[in-house]
Amino acid sequence: MSLGQGLISHALDKEKAPMTAGADLPKVHSRVWTSNIASVSSAANETGRAATGVLKAAANLSSQSTSLTSEVDSFISQVRAVA
Repeated sequence: MSLGQGLISHALDKEKAPMTAGADLPKVHSRVWTSNIASVSSAANETGRAATGVLKAAANLSSQSTSLTSEVDSFISQVRAVA
């Protein structure tokens, strides 16, 4: 189940929860919305952390690519000098 499906399922479960006698419906909905907002906020923070990790990995890969290109160019230059 994806994160989005989990959030929707969680929200629906809360909506279907039996209400006790005399419960104030607006308060119940307010708690559900507050819970949903907190869940979405948490998911957004997790997504941000993952994006930061991907960005760092991409920067590292770019650096390694630049280094490898330099080493290959140097090697080719040495081969040409010998030939």
